[in-house]
Amino acid sequence: MEKAPYIDKLIIVMDLDRAKSDISELKILEKLIKHIKKSKDIHLFLTLDDFEDWLRFHFVDNSKNNKTNFYKKLGYSDSKNFKSSTNDLYSQILNKGGCIENAEKYFCNIAVFCNDQCEIDKNSLNNLTQSNLYYFRKLLEQYNGI
Repeated sequence: MEKAPYIDKLIIVMDLDRAKSDISELKILEKLIKHIKKSKDIHLFLTLDDFEDWLRFHFVDNSKNNKTNFYKKLGYSDSKNFKSSTNDLYSQILNKGGCIENAEKYFCNIAVFCNDQCEIDKNSLNNLTQSNLYYFRKLLEQYNGI
C-alpha cells in the first residue's frame, strides 16, 4: 500500500473572550474566518470564553464545574499557577478522572457562533460556554486514516 504524500495542515485554536467583548477583535476574527474559508488545509477551532472552558468539561460534575474548581481539582491554587505549569496537561486530567469524551459529549449539541460553513451569528456570542473542539479528534482520525 502506497502512502499519501505529506501535506501540511494548519490548526488554529482560538479563545473568543476578546472577540466577545471587543468589536475590533471580532472584526479581526471575521477576516481570519474569511481567509480560512478559502483553504482546505486550515482548520479553526473556537472556544468561548477560553481554552480552560473546554478542558474543565472533561469532568462530568457540572454542579461544581467552574474554573476555580477545575484548577483545584488539578492541584493549582489559581489560573496563574495553572497557566505557568501545564506540562503534560492531558495526563493530569486523565489522572484525576477526566476524559475527552465528556467534553465532546457536552459540547456537541451546543452551537458555536461560527458554524461549519464559517458563517457568524454574532448574537450567539452572548450565549453559554461553547466550543467546537469536539471536532478535533475526528479531524485527527480523518488525517490518520482511522
